[in-house]
Amino acid sequence: MFENINKFDSERGSKAFSYFSVMSRNYFSQKLKTFKKKMQTDIHISKELISTLESDSNFVFNPRTKKEEEEFLKLLKEEIKTWRSKFTKDQEKIVLDAIILLIYNPDLIDILNKKGIYLYMREITNLSTKQIVNSLVKFKKKYNSFKRKYLNR
Repeated sequence: MFENINKFDSERGSKAFSYFSVMSRNYFSQKLKTFKKKMQTDIHISKELISTLESDSNFVFNPRTKKEEEEFLKLLKEEIKTWRSKFTKDQEKIVLDAIILLIYNPDLIDILNKKGIYLYMREITNLSTKQIVNSLVKFKKKYNSFKRKYLNR
């Protein structure tokens, strides 16, 4: 807060008291916001907590192994190939081909975030983000049903 004291200018027509009260309110609200965010993301996990959560019927503790993830991805790749015949619109088929290309060639992806993936998808398909999202909604439903079948087997 002391760093911002020199920014006060009495010629702007504001009173020093109101300037400093707004400045201090903003400072403390920012501190509170960052503290809340840190508290939401930082979780200390102890053995007691894990054993308590494992005994809770509402909590699912299912750590996946590398082998399980590889098996899931292999089955997903096989499943996605069958989706092509289930979608009739050309736009959906183009988006599905782009998804297949990215899943089979993950080394093509340099940026692993949502915006980066959409950028790659737009470049591959020459479609707008809205068109891609509309197709992805349908694929997400298929993916969720596949995932449920995989987890319930």
